[in-house]
Amino acid sequence: MSSGSVAVKDDVIAFPEQGVGPEGSSVKPSAQASTAPGVLGIAVVEEETVQQYFSLYTEKNRDTFVGGVQRAQVYLPALRERLRTAGLPEELVYLPLVESAFDPSATSSAGAAGIWQLMPETARRFGLRVDWWVDERRDIFRATDAAISYLKYLYAQFGDWKLALAAYNAGEGAIDRAMKSSGAQTLEAVSGARLSDQTRNYVPKFAAAVRAVRHLEHAGILAPRRERPLSLISIAVRGATDLQDLARAVGIPWQEFHALNAQYLRKATPPFGTSTVRVPAPYAAQARQYLDRESGLRPVAGLVPYTVRAGDSWDALAKRAKVAARELVTINGGARLVPGRVVYLPARSQGHGEAAPKKAPKAVGGQANYAVRPGDTLSSIARKFGVTPAALAAANNLARDGALRPGQGLFIPAAADAPQPKAAAAPRSYVVQPGDTLWAIARRFGAAPEDVLRWNRLHPDAPLRPGDTVLVQAP
Repeated sequence: MSSGSVAVKDDVIAFPEQGVGPEGSSVKPSAQASTAPGVLGIAVVEEETVQQYFSLYTEKNRDTFVGGVQRAQVYLPALRERLRTAGLPEELVYLPLVESAFDPSATSSAGAAGIWQLMPETARRFGLRVDWWVDERRDIFRATDAAISYLKYLYAQFGDWKLALAAYNAGEGAIDRAMKSSGAQTLEAVSGARLSDQTRNYVPKFAAAVRAVRHLEHAGILAPRRERPLSLISIAVRGATDLQDLARAVGIPWQEFHALNAQYLRKATPPFGTSTVRVPAPYAAQARQYLDRESGLRPVAGLVPYTVRAGDSWDALAKRAKVAARELVTINGGARLVPGRVVYLPARSQGHGEAAPKKAPKAVGGQANYAVRPGDTLSSIARKFGVTPAALAAANNLARDGALRPGQGLFIPAAADAPQPKAAAAPRSYVVQPGDTLWAIARRFGAAPEDVLRWNRLHPDAPLRPGDTVLVQAP
């Protein structure tokens, strides 16, 4: 095949590389001769601009560019498969390199977010959830599905990939207006004064990114398409699950766990309904065990539960909480105020007619809360969280023999901070039970995991075996 020929497979047109020699070659990188076909089967006229970005990606900013590609490696097989299934060119898998360097946490000054840099309105339009609790633009897989739907819509509208990509950058309204005002039917004809520099350069920038990936693969700097698919398991979790605690319990560093579940903005799942988290397949069984053990505790950092009473309104609760009513409605997912229902208020708020402690008690595992369940008693709850009934009653201004209502919100104080009767001596050691983790044991006794490790001279990765005795207080 000659250097100017075009290879077509599955409707994807791949352009040949020029100036790229065999591995180890000293041939200077070149973005391509201007007469060659371009990305997605389109001829890129702005070849000088392509070469400028190509040089930027392969020379001056090569480390940053390569870092973005490496960050994408484990996701690329799944994203390519989604593009194939949708009938779109696989080369679009590299569009996030231009948008965000494949960083799920990327946010623009205009409000776009995620690897595909979708605006909130566009994201919601194509089925993503964007609210106080969740931003699915940061979910690589869900956001990719939305971006695919958007790209298909744009291509159907304009019938041309250059116009579709320009519309992805500027919005279809901007491109449509520019075409109508100019009477032009191509991107080149509507460029100039009618489009921003960013939009004019968007297609050349994308073409340069695809070419740069291929060049760096040929040069041996990037492994050519040898990505190993990431094996993930989706697990249903209850509302208000503490995600940091879940990550610690199964042994996944928080940064890695959050990268897989970046859509959650509060380090906890929304308190109402069921959510889904992803974990690597080897950790799925541990995650399910943790969720089964922790079914009673639903911590949400910075929030406390409140049981709705007759006559309550969002405006009245917002006034007490010193926040906007709209924020409370958002926090609670638009739930209706029905007497007996538990809603969440900022921790600084004081309950409706309820005395609040001057300082919110430190709870097991951090600022936490507990909603009373049918059959609960002060003693059973205290036993569950390793505190005394007297301490639990004192922390919540309750009588020791007071009745509890299902749905009633309680503070769960840490054993170290709760008022303790003089006669009640906390245990100094604990016998490990099946399914226990060091983090769960430390939390049960109100101790820091680091302290438990130090008291027992344990390595963080040391296994705990049923029957082992560990110190839960300083020796």
